[in-house]
Amino acid sequence: MEDCKHDKIIAAATREFAKGYKAAHTDDIAREAGVSKGLLFHYFGSKEKLYAATLEHAFTVIFSEFIAQIDFSNGDIIERILQATKLKCELTHKYPSLFELSATAYIEGTHAEKFMPLYTDMTTRLFANIDESLFKEGIDAQKAAKVIHWSLTGYANAQVVPDKKLAQYQSEYEHYMAEMQEYFIMFRKLFYKEGDNHDDSNS
Repeated sequence: MEDCKHDKIIAAATREFAKGYKAAHTDDIAREAGVSKGLLFHYFGSKEKLYAATLEHAFTVIFSEFIAQIDFSNGDIIERILQATKLKCELTHKYPSLFELSATAYIEGTHAEKFMPLYTDMTTRLFANIDESLFKEGIDAQKAAKVIHWSLTGYANAQVVPDKKLAQYQSEYEHYMAEMQEYFIMFRKLFYKEGDNHDDSNS
């Protein structure tokens, strides 16, 4: 029963904090969770601590999905990054409130310390065990992988618009994926020996 109340508070807080930290109200969180405000603060102590716990939960769930579903044994780093990109889009549909919260936190620049250890672990896994034999002679595989990662991060950041809701991004999913597929084809042509003969459209 105690765990159930805790989970209800986290779920309610996730939806409320997605509005932004300052815009969120603990009265609304308690009401939606079906608990008293006193019990809410008994569990978490303060609005700040509740926010930190909610973000930690969101990031843990999201990155656990990435680690469970990405094939890190695949030495084709471009295929691996493509898989991660597709998975991110799929998870926004599976966990819309978690991504709404994390996007708001990113825009507001709050509690980045909750995000960084998980992000570091995931990126370390993502760039480990690269099959360097796939790359053209003279291409540094690790640096090429970072160029790809930075390019896609830059692309994602360029799509961020303040006050734009997650549902609006989701409605443009096919457009984003089609455009990113073009970048992945270009990366293969630039970095891989057999890039000209590879068709990413069926990946």
